[in-house]
Order: sequence, then structure tokens, then C-alpha cells
Amino acid sequence: SGVLVCGMRLAPEAASGIATVNALAPGRTFAVIGAGNTGMRMMGLKPTGARAMREYVRVVKALLRGEEVMYAAGGPGTEAHPVRFTGLEQAHVRLDPVPEVHVAGNGPLSQAVAGDTGDGLLVAIPRGGTFVEAMANARRGAAKVGRTLPDNYHTAALVNLLMLEPGEPLTS
Repeated sequence: SGVLVCGMRLAPEAASGIATVNALAPGRTFAVIGAGNTGMRMMGLKPTGARAMREYVRVVKALLRGEEVMYAAGGPGTEAHPVRFTGLEQAHVRLDPVPEVHVAGNGPLSQAVAGDTGDGLLVAIPRGGTFVEAMANARRGAAKVGRTLPDNYHTAALVNLLMLEPGEPLTS
């Protein structure tokens, strides 16, 4: 469980990992890809920008559909090469059913990437704004590329919760 951070793993490697889990749990696998606002900053690095995250999600989704896709390991604007899965007959990875790729987004640009490219949106409340605001950003992203979010567009929110025993004070 957790969010796959773009800046910590190459997109083809991420797709391979997702497809490997899908071989173990077919039909029960999905991935959540995020910019790394926590993970990257812990290492003193900047999170992945929206443009690079969009490209990352595009590559991962194409590979999981079994397509050959142009991939630039250096990020958008660098030299790209065709990549695809090989050895599918060995059953180390599984592409059927195709795993969904959701986008974790707490800012409006990441939420727009979830709408224009992702199969779903994961947002942390309250950092990511209200759920209504997050979905508005995702819908704006979808509209920008001529997409309407489907009725089965998966959404999830991470929320903080404090559980106390009956009569237990907040300061315990």
C-alpha cells in the first residue's frame, strides 16, 4: 500500500512492478502515482511537476495496456526510445485485466493530472482542499483534453482521525 512516487522509480520499472503484483492478484490490483510531496522532500528534493507526472502516468498506463510507447528516461523534452514488455509468455507479469492507475494529488495541478490522465484520484483532506474543490480540479483537467470523467471514476480521500476511549481526554 502507499503511493508510488514518480521521482523514485523509472516509469517502465513501475509498470513492471504493478504488472507483477497483477500476476499475483489479478483483478484486484491498482496503482496510485504521486508527485512525492512527502517522499521527495524528505530527501531534500523537489516533487515531480505536473507535466512530468502526466508523462509518467501516460507511459505506465500504455505499458500496462501492452502497448509499445516512446519513453524518455530523462523526462519530457529529452531523447525518447520505444519501450514495451517482453517475455509476457513467462507469466512474471500480467496485463489482463489491465490495472487501473490513480493519481494522488493535493494541489490543483496534480488533481488536474488525475482528471486528464488518471483512472482515479486520491486526495488528502484537508491539505488537498475540499473534496468538491479537488473534483472540480480533476474535471477541469479532464475537460482540457476533451474527456468526461466516467461514472466509475474512483475517488478516495485520506483523512485524519482520532479515536478515544469513552471519557478519555483529548490530551491523553
